[in-house]
Amino acid sequence: MQNLYALEALKTSDEVGQKRKINTAQQHVEKDLNDSILAFVHLLYIMQEIAGYADKDARQRAAKRLPTEQDLHVDTKLAHSQFVKTLKENDNFQIRVKDALLEKRTDREFIKLLYGRLIKTEAYENYVATEKGNKKADIEILKEFFAVLLFDDEDFEQFMDDLYLQWQDDISMMEILISNFLKKPKNFNFRSLVSHEKREYATELIRTVIEKKDYCREWIKPRLKNWDPDRVAIIDMLLLHMGVCEFLYFPTIPPRVTINEYIDLAKEYSTEQSGQFINGVLDNILKKLKNEGKLNKVERAH
Repeated sequence: MQNLYALEALKTSDEVGQKRKINTAQQHVEKDLNDSILAFVHLLYIMQEIAGYADKDARQRAAKRLPTEQDLHVDTKLAHSQFVKTLKENDNFQIRVKDALLEKRTDREFIKLLYGRLIKTEAYENYVATEKGNKKADIEILKEFFAVLLFDDEDFEQFMDDLYLQWQDDISMMEILISNFLKKPKNFNFRSLVSHEKREYATELIRTVIEKKDYCREWIKPRLKNWDPDRVAIIDMLLLHMGVCEFLYFPTIPPRVTINEYIDLAKEYSTEQSGQFINGVLDNILKKLKNEGKLNKVERAH
């Protein structure tokens, strides 16, 4: 949607220009997907470094001239948790970290700052009270950290915003990826975070929306009732085109899934009335397609 919106001002009148527009959009989508993957890897790397900072904290506090009893008993369970061990032993993860130069791109003082905030939380105090090797406790403190501190911390938000332009749009996806990773860290595949099928869908949808714009508009325009198509919000019109393309050219996507997805996008990125508007128009088009026998949907293989 965002890439189509960015290219909306790029007018093309010949086949060569059309192909250039499609290629540009598809390249941008591919870059966006790769940036999102890198943001997720960076997120896990930061958590790895924060967890590992417990060892450094313990050494520094024990080396004080007059260490307190608390200084001599800094809890380091998180630094030696299965989470950290799995990441350090995952070659694909470490290769991504190295290739992206994440160590150089991550300020050590920033890691120290976030670690200091983590150990002051009530959740961490409860974690410290658990026995060593309690995998469930390790997972719970990580969930707490990701949910409360990283996703609700202004400094961290600014850090990720500066590095990744799509960070705000990607947060919901990051939460899903993190949840999946924490469930089965050893089986997590860092080589295919975004499957070939999803990449293919993204680039194919871009191509189809651009190529079939005029035909889709023929289905949309009669159902705008008293609306002038040229006065409909650009994002709303793009979402309608994307929805109609999914109806007509993506047989494995259920129509109701298409409508619900574009309603959500309209609510988040367009006007207050856009969700209802998108729902009404797409539902009307769907009924027309069914009545004319032009809706060819198949069940996806599981």
